[in-house]
Amino acid sequence: MEFSTQGDLRIIDKPQQVTLGPHQSTSIRTGLKLVSSEAGLIFASINFENTAGITQGYMITNEIQIDLVEFIYPEEIKIEEFRQLWSKYEWENKVIVNTPIEYIICEVYYNLLGILLNLSK
Repeated sequence: MEFSTQGDLRIIDKPQQVTLGPHQSTSIRTGLKLVSSEAGLIFASINFENTAGITQGYMITNEIQIDLVEFIYPEEIKIEEFRQLWSKYEWENKVIVNTPIEYIICEVYYNLLGILLNLSK
């Protein structure tokens, strides 16, 4: 079985190969990594061959939609523990901006001037 994803999902573990006889079944598990809270899709194909190993085929499965919101449940937690867990995650992408300070001062000045002019109307 081969997995592929669409969206912000990544396959962590490639499932091991399984040989099944007639009328046998098995369960296969794999790990996923969510990169964001956006929904994603998982696609799978089942590759097979006959007992002689001559004829190969595959079967495409229906996609599975994964939405992170479906797996979030309310939970009680102490504020200290929450802060400790929260500090482990970096929630925003940091971008370094090199801008002259004069530009920032002018932007702030014009924004404040616009607000003051709107207030005086």
